[in-house]
Amino acid sequence: MLRIGVLSVIYLIIVRELTSSRITNTDDIIRFPSEQDCVTTNRIIANVKDCAENNQTYCTKTDNYPTRIVQQLLDRQPHKYDDVFGSDMMTEIETRFDPNQDEVELCETYEDVIFPIIGTNSMGVDRFIINTPEKKQGVRISMCGNAGIECNILNKIVANDYVTTCKQQFVYRELVALGDNNQIIKDKFEFPACCSCALYKIKN
Repeated sequence: MLRIGVLSVIYLIIVRELTSSRITNTDDIIRFPSEQDCVTTNRIIANVKDCAENNQTYCTKTDNYPTRIVQQLLDRQPHKYDDVFGSDMMTEIETRFDPNQDEVELCETYEDVIFPIIGTNSMGVDRFIINTPEKKQGVRISMCGNAGIECNILNKIVANDYVTTCKQQFVYRELVALGDNNQIIKDKFEFPACCSCALYKIKN
């Protein structure tokens, strides 16, 4: 009987020590994920080079857009950026040129409204841009149809020691995007804005 009693006391001491160790060691405490944890897990990296066409600084299609994360963030604050979402309007070519005058476009230009989902910001960082079926950000772009080629007609009338070249120009647009910590932020992204005719003096 004495031996059984001693073993019982030893068993109780061991159980008490183990229980105390588990309580004081916070690493062993079971913690359920919060809503923030659910949003910030499994972060997907944006990479323009993986999806851009013709070496552009944006993508309109990608196979790894974080749709679930973006939707969760929008659901938290559904009206916070309502003033940002929308689309640029297209301007018909006839309204920009006087049909009564014989005007010539020096550089061929292609215009479109795009809905980018990845873009390169002003610091050279690629980010996911918020664009969903319900929350859209449309950007009007104007691209050179003959970038790097001599300007129409102008080469025939400039001095022989000069050459002309159609050159793509860019502009930064502020859009709502996904930040580093899976938070919605405003950031500036580069887009093609117009096509200009540049004049260069030939170096001897």
